Amino acid sequence: MKGIPYLLFGLVMLTILVSCKPSKNETHSNEYSLFDGTWEVIDNPEQRITITENDKHSFDLSFENLDFLESSDLIVSEQTRKELILKSKNKGLIYSFYIIEKNQLDFYFAANSDENIVGESPPITLKKTK
Repeated sequence: MKGIPYLLFGLVMLTILVSCKPSKNETHSNEYSLFDGTWEVIDNPEQRITITENDKHSFDLSFENLDFLESSDLIVSEQTRKELILKSKNKGLIYSFYIIEKNQLDFYFAANSDENIVGESPPITLKKTK
């Protein structure tokens, strides 16, 4: 009988812990929502990149006033809270986005899938449009 209060306390704490933990899908969606949207080049606001999430492993990119071809069905090569690397399925193109501040990110591009794109080409710094 003396152990019942401890058992009840343990069950309550376990219930609180389980209910506070986000599911994997919620975490995944929140990470990608940081990148999803329209971004403009800081030095030239007329140049824009729109990142559209199709599903959890596929993105589309569209470019306005930039010398890149629009890309659809890019697959996620690597993803963390601060970095998103996308590869085209058939062209070997790599697009990398790295968050440097809350509403700013660096954009890197490589036409060769064997290149290490971060640090190889100068980044294009983007800010999120409102």
